[in-house]
Amino acid sequence: MSTAARKSLHACAVCARVKAKCTFETTTSVRCERCHRLDKECSSRAPAPPRPRKVNRRSRVADMEERLEALTWQLAGSQSSSSASSAAAGASSGSSGMELAVPSSTVPTAPTTCPLSAPGPVSRKRAAWGMGEFAVPPIAALDLGGSEWKATAARPPEPLWTLESLWPRPEEGAELLVQYHETSGPLFPFVVVPRDLGEAELRCRKPMLWKALMFVETFFDGARHVKLGRELLEEIVRMAIVSGEKDLGMLQAVQLLIVWFHYGLNNTQVTNLLFLARGMCISLDLEGDAGAIQGRCPNEQDLDYLRAYAGMYYINTLIFATNKRTDVLVDTSYLDTCCQVLEDAKQAPSDEYLLQLVKVQRIAQSVAAAFAPSSSALQLPISQSVRFFRDQIAELRRAIPAHLRDKEILIGNICVVEVLVSEIALVDDMCGMDNMSPPERLELLSHCLGSLIAFFTNRCVTRDIQRPRFLCLSSAEVAYSVLTGLKLLFARVPGWDSEAAARQLRLDRHVGYIAEDTQLVVLQRRNGLFSRIASGVDEPLNNIIRLAVRVRELLRIEAEERRMLETQRLFDDLTGPCWHDVAYNQAFDMSSWPEVDVL
Repeated sequence: MSTAARKSLHACAVCARVKAKCTFETTTSVRCERCHRLDKECSSRAPAPPRPRKVNRRSRVADMEERLEALTWQLAGSQSSSSASSAAAGASSGSSGMELAVPSSTVPTAPTTCPLSAPGPVSRKRAAWGMGEFAVPPIAALDLGGSEWKATAARPPEPLWTLESLWPRPEEGAELLVQYHETSGPLFPFVVVPRDLGEAELRCRKPMLWKALMFVETFFDGARHVKLGRELLEEIVRMAIVSGEKDLGMLQAVQLLIVWFHYGLNNTQVTNLLFLARGMCISLDLEGDAGAIQGRCPNEQDLDYLRAYAGMYYINTLIFATNKRTDVLVDTSYLDTCCQVLEDAKQAPSDEYLLQLVKVQRIAQSVAAAFAPSSSALQLPISQSVRFFRDQIAELRRAIPAHLRDKEILIGNICVVEVLVSEIALVDDMCGMDNMSPPERLELLSHCLGSLIAFFTNRCVTRDIQRPRFLCLSSAEVAYSVLTGLKLLFARVPGWDSEAAARQLRLDRHVGYIAEDTQLVVLQRRNGLFSRIASGVDEPLNNIIRLAVRVRELLRIEAEERRMLETQRLFDDLTGPCWHDVAYNQAFDMSSWPEVDVL
């Protein structure tokens, strides 16, 4: 091997094949040590071509950001120099030969978009993603001239997701806070934010609660809502588990995350968050504070602690009672003290609604604990226990104030408790001949059917998706009611007419309404500002639509099988002796034949 080739190559062909180091004894050696030892020809190999360096291609997002920045400066210049606008426009058209036409109707408006701020130098990320500056118009609406820009605008954008840009800026945050007071806040009275508390002060004093409120109010911007929900979940876990911090605002954020992001969490995550909320109550010593607060005049912070404890109880009972997890229900020894203090204080108008929600869940917990398969709390016979709980529910209905009787969440909770009481008739082991007479069982099944009809009527009779009517957590009640309805339709109890029950309940229609409403919500969430720009973000609400479609398919198959059985039964009856005799008598009874004139 020549000296020049030895300098340009790292190894000969033999050494390169075995990936060994190619060394020479002396600079004048013809062969390397390995080739000399193996007595092989030390031939050189052609050097590999240099690897192509990665060229940083300019993305379409960067082009769009620059166009938006240029558009902002041109709009600022047109506003500041209104007197010389015609001369400037003529000079601009003469030099560049390009006109800027942005109709005002093409710029979309959203409830979460702040007006255009004062012009000035803005960064690329802020101009493209910051909702506090201006609304990003659709790409097709920007007619900037030139074939290059039009070809670029025709392709879908590739968004650059940065979580810092998804959290609202102060202007938008103030609007979302006002929107929370008007729409979402009244639905969950366990978290009370004073109306005189500004957005900046709330962000400074309770940053986790501020993030939770901003997350709630971005519900109709699907991609942004999902991203913020996952970011909030990660931050809660990091601060509560890794950092070990304890704060009332964090507990309230956990409750809002469970209530408004229940559809985006799996069963394990929901269970862990429920027990995390219970652990936070223990860390904050809310049970001990409840006894200490009762002996003095509570202040605003004391009442927030009591509401947080009541909210923890409400969420846990709402999920675990319908799932028959009676072993993990919350102890109610301190709950009475919390409710009594809140009732005596009457500090917030929503506390009265809070107390009614807690009372309903108290009955639900008692019913679930009494009718549990492994429970020893049932001291009375089943028929008497059912009558006792139904009397409690009737008394609760009569005690509800008149201005709260139209609360749809409260009505739904009461209907679910009634279903919990009457669902016991579907269990053969507990409602056999020894425990309950057949007429009583049929009456209980009828009450269960009526409660389910009332629940779905309350849920589906008003179809308004513009403002939230229920919490996302209520999907647990919907799932429980649908499963109970299926059990009721498939029940084989002597004397029970499942076909008549199916005609009255019309479960397929209600499930179809739920699927259609959810689909409309999904379409509306896709029209959000960030959702229009985003791509590849999953929509967890599609899982609810798929489950509803599966239930409707199951009901359709069951209805077809029922019709086939009825047809087969009718055919068997037609071929039987009874119908044969009737047909024979009708055919050969000449008295029933019509008279015919014979010519």
